[in-house]
Amino acid sequence: LAAPALSYGLSRALAGKRIALALDTSAESVARGAAGLQVTLADGRVIDADVVLSAVGLRPSVGLAQDAGIATRRGIVVDAYGQTSCEGVYALGDCAEYATAGGSAVMPYVAPMLAAARAIAATLAGTPTPIEHKADAVIVKTPSYRLALAPPPAGIAGRWEHETDDERTVARFVDGDGVLRGFGMSSPAPALRQKLLGALGG
Repeated sequence: LAAPALSYGLSRALAGKRIALALDTSAESVARGAAGLQVTLADGRVIDADVVLSAVGLRPSVGLAQDAGIATRRGIVVDAYGQTSCEGVYALGDCAEYATAGGSAVMPYVAPMLAAARAIAATLAGTPTPIEHKADAVIVKTPSYRLALAPPPAGIAGRWEHETDDERTVARFVDGDGVLRGFGMSSPAPALRQKLLGALGG
């Protein structure tokens, strides 16, 4: 879920950087043309390009685990200690699917990987240590519009609210009971980020 106010702020920031955004559509094909590459969009537009960079997110590679009979969903399912359904086999990082309060999640970020690595190392050294994932926001270091994002859990119904001042826009996602379930802000301030993290419910 994207906060509309922050999406708008990012699009405005990029508009002054000789960047043209093609929103509400998708790329259907890329083909070689007489003068380079041609990208055909779902809405029928064709864009001539010298280079095409595709950044469409991460999908865990679970084929090896599946071939070995290890339980997978979106990622390789691990327990609180990082152990897979095969005793003695552990997974961490982009491919692991961790248990969360709201179900389970893949966490393709550095902080969860380091937390899992420390806990698994301790477990393997003889001190069983559960992985502790601390709530944190993802820092997006886009120079034109820096962001801190803590998306709401998947499947949570609610609405985005926002406030804007001279320094930043702060967007909050609240559920039907008025509980803060996610947030985002431009020009991230560490103190405010920690305050919002502390207020997160669920």
